[in-house]
Amino acid sequence: MKAQLIQILSLIIFLMPAAWVSAAHIHTPQKLRATRMAFIPGGSYKPLFKQRGEPAKELIKPFLMDVHAVTNEQYLAFVKANPEWRRSKVKRIFADKFYLRKWEGDLVLGDKVNPDAPVTDVSWYAANAYCKWAGLRLPTVSEWEYAANACEYKAGKEGKKELNGKLLARYSEKPPEKLPDVESCGRNSLGVYDMDGLIREWTYDFNNNYITGSAICGGGSGDASDPANYPAFIRYGFFSSLKANYSLDILGFRCVKDVK
Repeated sequence: MKAQLIQILSLIIFLMPAAWVSAAHIHTPQKLRATRMAFIPGGSYKPLFKQRGEPAKELIKPFLMDVHAVTNEQYLAFVKANPEWRRSKVKRIFADKFYLRKWEGDLVLGDKVNPDAPVTDVSWYAANAYCKWAGLRLPTVSEWEYAANACEYKAGKEGKKELNGKLLARYSEKPPEKLPDVESCGRNSLGVYDMDGLIREWTYDFNNNYITGSAICGGGSGDASDPANYPAFIRYGFFSSLKANYSLDILGFRCVKDVK
């Protein structure tokens, strides 16, 4: 009977592709606000770049994704619980000198930082450590792009053109000195916010070694699955220039969780 009930509950979750899984995890041992997670249904994804011999489409398994990026408030709880990730104590091999540079102190956000805005100036190592601490993980490039492509624009070439135009406009804007709250940059059809412009986000495999400068420039775009997807070229080009200890003021992260 218990096994049948588990199967029924699993089926219900699977049939709710756009539903939010409320309080799916709490990022901290303390009772801070829980981050809702959206159920991302499995499907096929066509990567912008792939290695020779790989299939044209990649199978994406269902997973849960934070509906918004990790906030300053949530990351503050992490550094309180993990002193080795405080600004004055983190090793430079894991985070450069710009790590959490806008914070007033190790455990003080200060007036220049919005507690409900996405945390930025964090390295890949720091983002990965946070996710592990929360019992979660960083999304892969394919998972992030797959979730980001779930837009509410009309289907077909015109819809893609409209979305690309919006993204290019966002990417050309200078980020504000003080970032706004999470969930302020639009929600896509899967219930995930801010995938198209509030910040850029670390992924687990951000530095795939087969994504090179020649692949992302105009001359090499013929090898891409969608040469007209200019925002994706910008994203891939941006991440191909990074090292895992870099900390940038436009770069944060969100967590995902496997569905078992």
